Amino acid sequence: MGRDGGRSFVRHQLPAILWALLIFGSSSLPGRAFPDVSFPHIDKVVHFLYYFVFAILVAHALRFQSRFPDLSRFSLALGFLLATAYAVSDEIHQLFVPERSFDPEDLFADSAGAFSAVAILALLRWRAKWQMEARKAGNSA
Repeated sequence: MGRDGGRSFVRHQLPAILWALLIFGSSSLPGRAFPDVSFPHIDKVVHFLYYFVFAILVAHALRFQSRFPDLSRFSLALGFLLATAYAVSDEIHQLFVPERSFDPEDLFADSAGAFSAVAILALLRWRAKWQMEARKAGNSA
């Protein structure tokens, strides 16, 4: 462990791992384990939200690791790619779960959630950078 006693891992990487386990656990449940809800396409909303959060956590985990600088530099793109790859693996996993299947529409909802998350993060980072530059320009005037 590093000088921080592992607090960095717990703070930055562990949340993504735990969320991945939550997704895996949810997708391991048989289809009958889920309640019948009359809200149209609620399963797609859940997929979107699961992977929206997951992409944020993965991008954060990559950004705040120091061992591989390129992973940090490309954390948003990699966050999207890794979340989407995990979604593909999760859909394949569901082929082996009773009353579950590979659903391309679920995969689309997963990747849309991941893309939306990193797009918002990119906009927030751009805005923060723009504001910092505006403050610097204001101080030097």
